[in-house]
Amino acid sequence: MATLSATLAIMRLGLAGILGEFYAGTTTGAGSTSTLVDATNLVHFGNDKLNGWWIILTSGTYSGSIVRVTDFVQSTGTCTFTPTIAGAPGSSVTYELHKYHPTF
Repeated sequence: MATLSATLAIMRLGLAGILGEFYAGTTTGAGSTSTLVDATNLVHFGNDKLNGWWIILTSGTYSGSIVRVTDFVQSTGTCTFTPTIAGAPGSSVTYELHKYHPTF
């Protein structure tokens, strides 16, 4: 039997996929308490394209943290976000980007 959190994650991803406003990736750099870095995949988005989007960390120490992108730099694949989290997300951490708040 699926757990409630697993079921909610499946529903969140399904709805986001239908809306077409969703991206999942893995960090390539440590980041900081206010940044997430994916220099491999996020460089495909234009500068500031992700501003206002929501990030949910789905692995690592800060898994479950939800933050909002305030600035995006295409050349480095860096999202600056608010509020800050207690530590850097780290490298090889999975995350999801959503145009709409992921918990509705």
